[in-house]
Amino acid sequence: MPKKRRTYFAATRFRPIPSRIHSWNDRVVRSLPAIGIEYARTVQSHGGFHMPDDPLRWHPTCHHKDMLEKIEQLLASNSWFSRMELLFIWGHSYEFDNDDNWELVDRAGELLGGEKSIWKASMTDIVSYQNALKSLRFTVDRSMVHNPNALEVWFSADGEAVRIAAGETKRLR
Repeated sequence: MPKKRRTYFAATRFRPIPSRIHSWNDRVVRSLPAIGIEYARTVQSHGGFHMPDDPLRWHPTCHHKDMLEKIEQLLASNSWFSRMELLFIWGHSYEFDNDDNWELVDRAGELLGGEKSIWKASMTDIVSYQNALKSLRFTVDRSMVHNPNALEVWFSADGEAVRIAAGETKRLR
C-alpha cells in the first residue's frame, strides 16, 4: 500500500457502527466508544422528531415506507423554529427495488428539496453539531458565550435564536 494511503487510513476515525443494531445490550453499547464508534442506528422507529437521547442507541423517526407522512407532519410543525427537530428516515435501497416504490424517494425530494430552513445532514454531521453545542463555554451569569469549535452553531437564549461563529466570543445581554 502506498504511504499516502496508509496515512489517510491512520488519520481517519471510523465513527458509525458498521451495521444496524438489531440485537444489543448495555455491555455492548458501553464498549462502542472504546473502539471509536460514536453512534449506532437501531430499527426501533419512535415516530417523533426529537434529537437522539443516546447516539449509541439512535432510534429513527420512521422507516422509509412511512416517510411521506412524517415529512408532511414536520413541514406542518411550528415548533422547529423554537427547538431542533430531526426527521430520521431509515431503510435500505434494495427495498425500493423489491417493493417497486422508488417514487417515494422522488416525492420526498420534491417535498424537502427546496426547503432552505431544513438542514440535510448525515448522522456524522448531526453528532458533530451536537458535540459542538455541548462544548460551548458560558460565563457563570450566562451573559457571554465562547464557541471553541470549528463549526458555526445556533442555540436559543432568552427565547431568541443566536448564531455563534466558529471561534467567536459573543455577549448575550
